[in-house]
Amino acid sequence: MFTLPLPKFFYRVIKRVDLKTACTCPSCGATHSMRLEVGCRVYHYIFLPVYANHREVSVHCGTCAKNFEPKYFPNIPKMLIAELNKTRYPWYYFIGRGICIILAVLFIISIVEYFIVSKSTLANSIDSVGKGDVIVYELENGKKTTLYVTYEERDTMYVRLNSKVAHKDELSEIDTPDNYVKEVTIFTKKKLREMADEGKVLDIYMSATALEFDKSLFEESDN
Repeated sequence: MFTLPLPKFFYRVIKRVDLKTACTCPSCGATHSMRLEVGCRVYHYIFLPVYANHREVSVHCGTCAKNFEPKYFPNIPKMLIAELNKTRYPWYYFIGRGICIILAVLFIISIVEYFIVSKSTLANSIDSVGKGDVIVYELENGKKTTLYVTYEERDTMYVRLNSKVAHKDELSEIDTPDNYVKEVTIFTKKKLREMADEGKVLDIYMSATALEFDKSLFEESDN
């Protein structure tokens, strides 16, 4: 089973300040001018820095190369420690996070554009719906069915209802000539647009059903 690797963090020094006053190292006992370091954790995901946190100030001894908390050095000004604790993280430690945000925004934009284009395409299909077209729509119970357009005149359509219902992936099984009732029902494009705005109209297309009901549609297209 494939699992995504977890982010790993590394300790990084983001600022160094040399002290002018001498301090005594609690580890090696050497007395000399030490250095203040501001460090933090930088989280990487596949070698890409994505986040930084846990900023802290420490005192570095150049003799034994160890770091200590500032509390062991009372002669270091507390105001200096407080100021260093406000050190900003470098922007490039968040580059992975920025990339993720940009990709997420682009993904959302593409989804929105898809629905806008789909809605526009469906609106154009409703305007041009005509004889031989099949309209796929959703019923109140959530199941799907179809209408067959036998004739249209301006805003009015004369349709034959499908006596069967199905799930979306089974529509091809019920879109057969035998399933459409013989009685013709009047349906308006205005009503169809209202259904489309409610998300009830799923598709409009010409299927092989038209070959059974009106062969002339295909004869005209061949010519």
